[in-house]
Amino acid sequence: MIPLNQRALSALPSGKNLFNYDRSQVRAGIVHLSVGNFHRAHQAWYIDQLLNHSGNTHWGICGVGLLDDENERLKRDVFAAQDNLYTLTRYKNDGSETHQIIGSIVSYLFAPDDRRAVLERMAAPEIRIVSMTITEGGYNQEPGTGRYQIDHPATQAELADPDHPHSAFGFIVAALRLRRARGIAPFTVMSCDNLRHNGRITHQAVMAHAEALDPELAAWIEENVTFPNAMVDRITPAVLKEDALPIDEASGIQDALPVISEDFAQWVIEDRFVNGRPYLEEVGVQFVEDVGRLNS
Repeated sequence: MIPLNQRALSALPSGKNLFNYDRSQVRAGIVHLSVGNFHRAHQAWYIDQLLNHSGNTHWGICGVGLLDDENERLKRDVFAAQDNLYTLTRYKNDGSETHQIIGSIVSYLFAPDDRRAVLERMAAPEIRIVSMTITEGGYNQEPGTGRYQIDHPATQAELADPDHPHSAFGFIVAALRLRRARGIAPFTVMSCDNLRHNGRITHQAVMAHAEALDPELAAWIEENVTFPNAMVDRITPAVLKEDALPIDEASGIQDALPVISEDFAQWVIEDRFVNGRPYLEEVGVQFVEDVGRLNS
């Protein structure tokens, strides 16, 4: 098996499903918070297809790890060793499989190591979308009401020290605060979690956090930032340790963080972006005026 990294790509045998774009020319236009398996099988896969299709090199992804735990530290180390490359294995209904190397994540930052570096990346003018897959539990909602828990001790700690955030919403508000102070156009905030009205929930959380920190900042965000709702779909099972070796053997590639998914994928997004967006409709993403109409 060939260890996965950028240098090894030239040694892959012909016929391997490898991207055709020059990664050295790809720049991040998206920061994605919490790079889990679903993001790597869904959004990063779509962006990889777009880069293959159009060579639109300013829409690469900068991934950000938020949690300081053993699994996330392992991911940080593996991404560094593999130059942020990974394999995606897609299984079709007939049992056949496709192994593909994904190159759309062009950089990765681990927030617990350097929170300021993450904020500066999010505040950079070339970043035009901040997306997230933080799971339902990451939205800090009060059970029963769904309200953002502004009184939660972790949230209060972020508000007391906004330059050193920990949560997705602490980072988003702090980065928008920097952009406003520096006269930089805001970014679109895009939830990619499988939640009904995910954009609306994200909007409520960001606004509650910003209002508690700085009402003038909250007013600026309300006027200038958009939070499109989206529908996402792709079954992405966890890859157990005992599953990884057979995947590597089938692909011929040694990958410490392989991802598996079904072949089917769907992404429907409201076309509300304040600072440009990738032309994902070229690779099958559906842009609509109102996602809610599809759910009614």
